[in-house]
Amino acid sequence: MFNLPTSSIKAERSTKKIKRVEAAQFEAALNAFKLEKQPEAVKSGRKLNLGDGLLAHVKKNNKVYFQLRYCLYGKNKTRQIGAYPEVTFESARTYADNYQAKFSATRKNNSEKAFTKRLQNLTQIVEIPCFTSMNKARAFITALITAIKVTEDTEKKELLLAIWLQLLIPDLGRRILKSHHHILYRDIETIMFSFNGFAPSYCILTPEIEEALNTLSNLRPEVKEGLFPSLYDQSDLEIKKRLQILINDFWSDLRINTDQFKAFFSYVGFQYGGFNTTFMKLTISGKDIKKGDYYNHQRKALRLWWCKQLSQMDLNGNSSAFLTQSEVIKKSINKFQASLKLNPPNHR
Repeated sequence: MFNLPTSSIKAERSTKKIKRVEAAQFEAALNAFKLEKQPEAVKSGRKLNLGDGLLAHVKKNNKVYFQLRYCLYGKNKTRQIGAYPEVTFESARTYADNYQAKFSATRKNNSEKAFTKRLQNLTQIVEIPCFTSMNKARAFITALITAIKVTEDTEKKELLLAIWLQLLIPDLGRRILKSHHHILYRDIETIMFSFNGFAPSYCILTPEIEEALNTLSNLRPEVKEGLFPSLYDQSDLEIKKRLQILINDFWSDLRINTDQFKAFFSYVGFQYGGFNTTFMKLTISGKDIKKGDYYNHQRKALRLWWCKQLSQMDLNGNSSAFLTQSEVIKKSINKFQASLKLNPPNHR
């Protein structure tokens, strides 16, 4: 085995705290330091550590200057106090102690603030866009579906379906409200390109979207002015007010802004559907982007998944829609345990 010479091995740095030098010991410590270290032989002189951050810098001409060494934001810094004996040792020691106490309090305060902030980040409840929680989102969608089923007034049902379609196709936003059937079909269709240049097209209309559109057609079959005739000649502000008044009729728990359905769609698609953020941002951008087969298949999968989740809401709001993987597993375990209680295993 190859052994390094002992002269090339650096001695381990001592972690022992320097003993604090008081006024009565200062002169003796300074004289002993000058004899041992000979600061006049070194161009920059030498420094005597007096403990607790106080230094005596002995220069080549044997002049002594008091310095304070402290740590700020992880970096060692040095502060000049004054020359000895013009500045007495007692004055230098008091100055150093006061300065260190000030920095110690600041560091402690910053440490407590950082700890409190980390604790808040760990314990804070994430607020869901548009809805404050997923439970409220489930309850709102359940209330909306119920209102559509029980409402008999034609105009009111039309407006409820307007809200429902904005939830089903949130990436199109308000464009739905003033669209005709054929325009809507064109907006939500996906063009698929094959390798031979042939470009077949098919719509990603889900059963839920088709059912809503068919219901709208049956409400006023004689009217051809768009999907929502009662909203066709109104401004965006008037439409927003009418929809808000209607929402307050069946849902007074929380003020809902239909413009935030996009943000809710993006959040749920990422958190619960496993779609990445870049894809979700691209989808809700509203632009006609042709990204090829992979993007179009992803977009179709997202549309099918999203509409299926919304349609799974039952009247009690106890559906499996919008559950994370851990919640699905927990629900399955609870269901299995309940089945064991009803039908205990027969061991023979």
